[in-house]
Amino acid sequence: MKAYKSKKSATTLSDLKALRAASRLQLAPPPSQPAVVTPKMRAAAKYAVPDSQSLKKEFHHLLQTEALRTDSLSSTDKLLFKRSMQGVTPISRSGRTSLPDALAIAPEEAKAKQYYASGSNYEPLALAHTSDQYIATSFEEDPSEYLNPACGTDVMRNLKRNRWAISASLDLHGATLDEARQLVNDFINECIEHRLKCIRIVHGVGYGSKGENGPVLLPTVRRWLAQLHDVLAYTECAPNEGGKGAVKVLLRSYR
Repeated sequence: MKAYKSKKSATTLSDLKALRAASRLQLAPPPSQPAVVTPKMRAAAKYAVPDSQSLKKEFHHLLQTEALRTDSLSSTDKLLFKRSMQGVTPISRSGRTSLPDALAIAPEEAKAKQYYASGSNYEPLALAHTSDQYIATSFEEDPSEYLNPACGTDVMRNLKRNRWAISASLDLHGATLDEARQLVNDFINECIEHRLKCIRIVHGVGYGSKGENGPVLLPTVRRWLAQLHDVLAYTECAPNEGGKGAVKVLLRSYR
């Protein structure tokens, strides 16, 4: 029994040694094969520390070698380009930048853009779209004054009490109906642009009118004003300010 046991243990020991040797052979890394050198490997080689002088020389050679540059133009193309550029003189750089000229726009469009950029809702007046025969409802009671329906009665009361001083005045004496339309249109636009609150328009009484229907500017100018969104109210001026031949106009304010 003893001999059998010892023989078995000896055989087992030798078997274990053989298995360990075989496992070492299997776990051993395969022999290194030369890899393709990429640009990334070349950059990394700059910071690498090789162990042998042969590797140092190899890395140094890779770092010193530059990639060959291939020209996109052939020799024939270069020759043709030189021939075509023989009579051309290079332009000296002045450091300036040439910008295209700004497009010219109408004054009305420029004003509209200005008010749109400032955030206001003002649109230039266009008396060409108003009627010369328009009669407001308030004219039936008193044709000498007009109050915008959006305003309270205190607006007219304060206007008559001279709460707002007259800031600008327009005299239409001697103007025809078409001329007066343009003058009133431009005058009110300028007043709104400069944020004037109270203005005066002198249209005259109409003693010089040659028509059979009497004065023309007096009723027509008031009809225009009653149709404009930016006119809050108007009333005949006091005797010392023009009396029946002029109206004091209260304009809408824009920020």
